[in-house]
Amino acid sequence: MNGNLYFNYNMKKIIFKSVFIFVSFFIFALLNLTPVLAQNDIEDLQENIRVPETQINIPGLEFSDADLEELQTKDIGPFGRLNTYYYFPYFGEYLAAVYKYTIGAIAIIAVIVLIISGLQWASSAGNDEMINSAKKRIIGAVMGLVIAVSSYTILYIINPDLVQFNNIKVLTVVGEDVDLENAVYDGKQVASEFITYNADPSRALSDSQYDEIFKSFANCIDADWRLLKVMAYKESRLRKDIKNKEGFIGLFQTKPNFCRSALRNYPQWAGKCNDLTDPYVNTAVGAMMLKTGLAKLNKCPSLSTVDQGILIYLNHNSGGGAVNWMIKNGACGGGNLIEETIIAFWDQHKNGRYKGQEKGQKRYKFAVGVSKLFLDQGVTNFKDTSQNGDFRCPLTEYTSDVASSLKNVSINCDDAFNGRKVLAIGDSNIANSSSFVEKMDTACPNVEFEKKAYSGEDAGDLWKKIEDGTIDLSNYNDVIIWIGVNDLDNATRDLEKIYREARDKNLRVIAITLTPWKDYGSWTEQRQLKTDEINTWIKNDGGGFLSGQKIIDAYYLLEDPKNPDYLNPLYQRDLIHINNAGHELLAKLIAVKAF
Repeated sequence: MNGNLYFNYNMKKIIFKSVFIFVSFFIFALLNLTPVLAQNDIEDLQENIRVPETQINIPGLEFSDADLEELQTKDIGPFGRLNTYYYFPYFGEYLAAVYKYTIGAIAIIAVIVLIISGLQWASSAGNDEMINSAKKRIIGAVMGLVIAVSSYTILYIINPDLVQFNNIKVLTVVGEDVDLENAVYDGKQVASEFITYNADPSRALSDSQYDEIFKSFANCIDADWRLLKVMAYKESRLRKDIKNKEGFIGLFQTKPNFCRSALRNYPQWAGKCNDLTDPYVNTAVGAMMLKTGLAKLNKCPSLSTVDQGILIYLNHNSGGGAVNWMIKNGACGGGNLIEETIIAFWDQHKNGRYKGQEKGQKRYKFAVGVSKLFLDQGVTNFKDTSQNGDFRCPLTEYTSDVASSLKNVSINCDDAFNGRKVLAIGDSNIANSSSFVEKMDTACPNVEFEKKAYSGEDAGDLWKKIEDGTIDLSNYNDVIIWIGVNDLDNATRDLEKIYREARDKNLRVIAITLTPWKDYGSWTEQRQLKTDEINTWIKNDGGGFLSGQKIIDAYYLLEDPKNPDYLNPLYQRDLIHINNAGHELLAKLIAVKAF
């Protein structure tokens, strides 16, 4: 030993990280952050602000009280405006306590080093090497102690600001009421009474993207489909991904708990309420709300059409309980009585939480706009279904009833498809020697069905085979695409490539969704969410490449109606593959929908 101190590589990393973390915290403390807080939110802030509870207790650390009156300060800002700030000193107080504690710890360590070095010197028996080593440690300890104790003065001399731990301050602003019916945010009109974010582009009322969905669900409740379209337009501007700051999601602006309540009689659908960006699920909720609203009109038979529309929308916007209360308190008289009762409801039943009359007035005015738009679209009889077409109700189709409806249906292909060549590509489910492909090929002798199936492979593998010519799409008229769950992370990316290639070659695409697989060996909650996301993407036109194509929802077809996300025991070979009965059922549905 030569008395020098060496650090190994790991020790250097530890010292470097420690210095980096300390410097980062120190710089953050010097930042003069000024967020902005609406004055209307101050009461909520006072109610929720808490003195921090530290996981590591620092001796001598005391935080200021969480009292906004004590933390408030005012100054004159630009243009002579009086600004009110709230200071939050906790981070600075914590850093100051850490600084003081660190100085104390350094002093203790220095004293210990001095004692040990002194003992080493005293016991050296004249050994020069031991004496020199002890001297160096003593000198180092004294210098470190001096620097630590005088660090405040050194930093202050360099720059007084270096020893100031600035508090985080929040500027309050006074909010102003706006006409949210006509408000504009980021160049787009706000759809409902709350500012929205994370939304896909607004659509005009004339946009027909979701018309078939609205018509299908309107047939579930015997209502004019245009009611659903207008309500979705006014709620979300026909944006399926929209989410407002209150947490309401999708076309009809709902939440998972409301969704489950509205769809409680349809357990398979209620199990999908975790994905409210799915326009089918969201419209199912809107349809159920519309159904209860229409039923309430029976209590007010003398209302004008406009007033009926107002009550229908208020049932959706304020809830069935609100409309029941309104009817009980005179809303059936129509006109001003509807406005007065909705104002009274919000005032009396929410104890001013929603600003009483102001909230009721806003909801009433918005409901009037919705009702007038019903009439503008030609709706005169809310229960007239003549404009709906013959679309089948999805609430019936996507439950165990679908199996019953297909029970006596034979696999059959229309003569219009005679001579067509159909290729099915996929993984182990299609690889079954008695899959739906063989069943359709046997049942439809004038249509040629082939398959290329690869157990254990995913959409990316299928795309590579198409790209290198192993799978040649050029000799076919139709392609059925059905993947499994081998690679969920990249499924939509690779499926889009396959869909695009098929469309470029003028093939008709028949896309099948993933099937339920809960509790299979590799299943997790996170992978279930990804499965739902992929299926929603497929049902929403697969990146635009499935527009006008056929989509087979095998998930709803084969799901256990009593246990959402499980493969129906009647149709499973194991928890992830379907049996002969499952392939028979799938073949029937494909034949009905696509051939």
